[in-house]
Amino acid sequence: EPIWFHKLASSKLEASDIIIDLLEHVGLGSQAATKYPHEFSGGQRQRISIARALATRPRFLICDEPTSALDVSIQAQILNLLKDFQAELGLTILFISHDLPVIRQMCDRVGVMKDGELCELNETELLFGDPQHNYTKHLLDLMPRLDGLSLEGLELCGDRAVNSRDNRKDKVRQSRSNRARHSKSSHKKKQKPQKSLVANKTVVHMYV
Repeated sequence: EPIWFHKLASSKLEASDIIIDLLEHVGLGSQAATKYPHEFSGGQRQRISIARALATRPRFLICDEPTSALDVSIQAQILNLLKDFQAELGLTILFISHDLPVIRQMCDRVGVMKDGELCELNETELLFGDPQHNYTKHLLDLMPRLDGLSLEGLELCGDRAVNSRDNRKDKVRQSRSNRARHSKSSHKKKQKPQKSLVANKTVVHMYV
């Protein structure tokens, strides 16, 4: 529809070529052009929305919560796709979101709005590192942090965190081995003959 509305193609064949090119750019492939809407997943539909938005070859793209209702892995794919298009096409993107970690990843400058008014605007790292407005500070305080998490059970080795559960597993295996040896020893003790009766030169053992 955007292609026809903005008269970007003079024929159906040309429009079809543009559509296939867009689908391939967003990672869906030409076969997606023959599918029905219900055949696409949420992430695929989001890619189609991006393709529609890029059909007019814009310089300025508005993305309002583009990763909402998507799981984390699909979110990462969509964000990487937008980043690639931003670099490839020289896009300026207005990214609207409540997800602060995503905003920090995607944006060069961040504006914080409260009750419809812009209360702070700054470079991304400056805003996250040294917020000036009280509302911005409040928002950043709500972000999940790792500072208060216990490191118990983790052994840090360089850049890697090695879980000490491996050591506990070794102890469990050792304990099981000791119990197995103890069980065999007990069994042998129980098998020790207490009395012997001789009848017709045959030794019969009675076990307790």
